Amino acid sequence: MIFFRKRRKEKANDSNDNYFEELEKKENTLFNKPIDEVRVPEIILRYRKEYNGQKLKVLKDLYFDTINKQNNTDRLKATSEYIQYSTLALSLTEPLIEHEKLNRGYRGFNLSLPALNFTPDYFALNGIKGQLANIKDILYFFAELKSDRWIIDRAYVILETRSKVFEYIKRNNSITNKEFEETFKEEFKIISYSILSSLEDYGFLKSEKRKGRFKLYELA
Repeated sequence: MIFFRKRRKEKANDSNDNYFEELEKKENTLFNKPIDEVRVPEIILRYRKEYNGQKLKVLKDLYFDTINKQNNTDRLKATSEYIQYSTLALSLTEPLIEHEKLNRGYRGFNLSLPALNFTPDYFALNGIKGQLANIKDILYFFAELKSDRWIIDRAYVILETRSKVFEYIKRNNSITNKEFEETFKEEFKIISYSILSSLEDYGFLKSEKRKGRFKLYELA
């Protein structure tokens, strides 16, 4: 009986040793991805060059630290700072995915990125196409991010509608919420006429006049 108890204890100790060895191995795993793959978007290759050789755990911790800073930043009062945190967090997406794969032991999972709150819409409303393209490349490259792809698709609708609104106002001098709803019926289903007040907030439109009960938006 004593012999069997001793053997069970030894097995338990061996199991614990293996667990901690495996844990230490995971904790020290480095992020190391090819930087010259032809089919990988340039933005992802750029981030790989920046983070290759660093521990996955360190990069994962940096990701969540950055998200915490973003969440504690007032995006309206400190927009620039908020966008900087969001962009940094997005750059850490692949290390985060690799860390999750290593610890979960399988590939079939989805991630939802808090870094996508507000930021794609901000780039779209301000016509910053390059940054939108970077986000789209990231979302459509990693299968784990497919549940968030609607966010960038919506942002592109905002970007295209923004140009259409400007052209409409150039032809007609102004636009109201009602006219927007009647003219851009498909876009209205996705983004509504809140785009007009958002464009006013960013200084592209002004609404000093009214047409009946509706605000009259003109180019600023």
